[in-house]
Amino acid sequence: MKKHDIIIGIVAIIIGIYLRFFVKNIFYNYDYISYKIVGNIMIHGGNLYKETTRYNYSPLWAYILGIFMYISELLRNINIFRDLICLTLSLADIGLSYIIYIKKNIYYAIFFLLNPISIVITGGHNQFDNIAILIALISGFIYESSKNPVHKHRKIISYIMLGISLSIKHIFFIFPVWIFFMEKTLKEKIEGLFIPYIIFLLSFSQYIFFYHDLKYIKANVFEYRSFIQNSIYYRLLPHSMIGYIHPFILYVFILVVLGLYMKNKYSFFDSLIYYSIAVTLFASGLSIQQVIIPLPAIFIMFNTTYLLYLINTTWLIMVSNVELSIKQVINKTPPFIFNINTTLYFLLLGFIFSICNLKIKQIFIDFINRIDEQVKEIFENSK
Repeated sequence: MKKHDIIIGIVAIIIGIYLRFFVKNIFYNYDYISYKIVGNIMIHGGNLYKETTRYNYSPLWAYILGIFMYISELLRNINIFRDLICLTLSLADIGLSYIIYIKKNIYYAIFFLLNPISIVITGGHNQFDNIAILIALISGFIYESSKNPVHKHRKIISYIMLGISLSIKHIFFIFPVWIFFMEKTLKEKIEGLFIPYIIFLLSFSQYIFFYHDLKYIKANVFEYRSFIQNSIYYRLLPHSMIGYIHPFILYVFILVVLGLYMKNKYSFFDSLIYYSIAVTLFASGLSIQQVIIPLPAIFIMFNTTYLLYLINTTWLIMVSNVELSIKQVINKTPPFIFNINTTLYFLLLGFIFSICNLKIKQIFIDFINRIDEQVKEIFENSK
């Protein structure tokens, strides 16, 4: 790491953390209230899934919230609870920006760290998707390092890390199926498919075996659905077709088919990147804060269409939070341009462009190699 990059990086980190805490003090939303409810349940030894319907994940994040609530109670200052959440999420953003630095350069990393979307979602909305994404991408690095025969065991570590990512937030819930398609041997296919899911299911052990909460876990986690009306399917497909096929079923089907298409075309890490875009793009329901999910991938696989996504999403984030917007600006916002559907269209175009661009590049390389081989053959025959 160059000295110049270190200095710029440290300055960006300081500014980024400051801005996230600044936004934290401006507003909060429904999710923060839910975190307080969960934190209180945890420190009082309550029954998480029975006592609230406002928690729809594995208990791992709830344990973290319990620790934060305990510290704030110990120090008799409830504000510390949210400060710890904001700091943790900011550190996750820093981790993601470092991965972007490794894959791209310092300027993309700084842009990710200081862009308004990351700042508002982390500081104001306090979404913890970034922690799950960071752990998943780390699992990608670990997997790539397992190609060395000496470190072959790291594949298992990678699958465990992916399971931990699922246990934080199940963003990558279909990715083990992608691993099944990618792996060569049956043993590796089974390990890649089952280990992440086993880790995820084991995280519920306390509530299944001690609290006997399977009914509530099923209702609040496995049967929970987001805002179906914000799905891209409602814009691209006839409503009569959606009446026959539930968007969630279509969502899972598209992700599985996409995994089958991408097998052996991209590295494990790149597959994670494309998955994080697809999981947002084809979601059966989407809320405004979920636009953060494909953000690290966008900065790694950057193209012009993704820039339009960033511009549209930034405007959308700013005007959707009254505390961060000016009413006159909201009233003058063209509704047909700056809305979540337009955001999804830009994401779709960027996704298609990324895949096609890489495919065209490979076709071009293959074409050049073929010409080179033919020239060599002609040259050898002329001798």
